[in-house]
Amino acid sequence: MNNRTGSPAARIIALAIAVIVSTLPLAAGSGGSVYSRFGIGDLRFASSTRLFGMGGTSAAYRPAGSINDVNPASWSDISTVRFSVTALYEGFKTDDGAASAYLAGMFLNGLSLAIPVDSGLGITFGAGVAPYSRIKYHVVGPVNTAGFDYTLTRIGEGGISRAFVGISATIVPGLSAGAEFNYYFGSSQYILKQTFGGTTYVGTELTRTENVRGAGSTFGFLYD
Repeated sequence: MNNRTGSPAARIIALAIAVIVSTLPLAAGSGGSVYSRFGIGDLRFASSTRLFGMGGTSAAYRPAGSINDVNPASWSDISTVRFSVTALYEGFKTDDGAASAYLAGMFLNGLSLAIPVDSGLGITFGAGVAPYSRIKYHVVGPVNTAGFDYTLTRIGEGGISRAFVGISATIVPGLSAGAEFNYYFGSSQYILKQTFGGTTYVGTELTRTENVRGAGSTFGFLYD
């Protein structure tokens, strides 16, 4: 969903986005890929649903109705205040030969704001927040070890979010540049449960939590 408005409302929009960003979680849903168990999870390369669907080609794309957070140089063509709110629906179907399951979830995929400072020079300020990676899995399996029957449940949730702020400018006609500061933050939780069918043994649960903080930068150029 995208919307445009005149410059007198820029501060109101910025305030609304800031309130939403500070209160709304970036991920929710009932399921995801079991492969998100490894590393920092499934990576998200773009917050815009349109750019997300284009894969890596979105780095050289000047969007007409959304904000390109992959390459800040593309902001130089934005002539009016613009904000974008995107959502993403994902579904995963798994089958191990004996049983199958379909896990799906819909979650917020990014909030972004672009404010042109000087359209003639292509100077545009941009900011937003978007998911950088997502961890979401729930795997249950029976285990038999040395005559002991029990069930292992592996649960993972969380991920890393990215807050960004940057600026673009037109160097010469047809060539624009942009720079972006990124702040990465988030937490991931990994849960391992062992449960027994009877009352002879007591089940156990191990929870591991990882908190991530870091900073980075992005520089981009776009030539027409």
